[in-house]
Amino acid sequence: MTGTFAILIIAASLFINYALAKVDNQAILWVSFGVILLVAAGCGALLVKFRKYGVGLFAAWGGVMLGFLVTTTFAIANVYAYYAVLIAAAIFMFFVAIKIEKTVVIILTAFIGSYALIRGISLYAGHYPSETELHNELESGVVTWKTMPKAYYAYLAGILILTIVSTIF
Repeated sequence: MTGTFAILIIAASLFINYALAKVDNQAILWVSFGVILLVAAGCGALLVKFRKYGVGLFAAWGGVMLGFLVTTTFAIANVYAYYAVLIAAAIFMFFVAIKIEKTVVIILTAFIGSYALIRGISLYAGHYPSETELHNELESGVVTWKTMPKAYYAYLAGILILTIVSTIF
């Protein structure tokens, strides 16, 4: 069920935001959503049947999120290095998860939850830059290592501390 929900959210948001951004017909949007729901349910069923690889895909997504934080933290502006870090983190976490499944699930659940909580707090507290916008600003040279928003590092420390505490308890 969790795999179905995760795939549904990811696929629906990507498809609707990018592929159907300019479609005004509501029927097309609902049919597309229904197709995505069916595909997500099928993927979820496969993830249940092949649990080990489902956990690997979950870990790969956690690796991508970790890659976002790494590229933003170290102000990586080169587009090739940016995507190389994201892909390497996803592949690394996929294979680690296949080897030590339960531990990875605990750590990644703690990390994803910590990230979501801190990101939610930042929407009210402010000063947490969007990773995508920050990457674009780094790429264009608007933001450099010296001009990087310092509040970002406080939020990053919050994610790290909350991840450690959540993993332990």
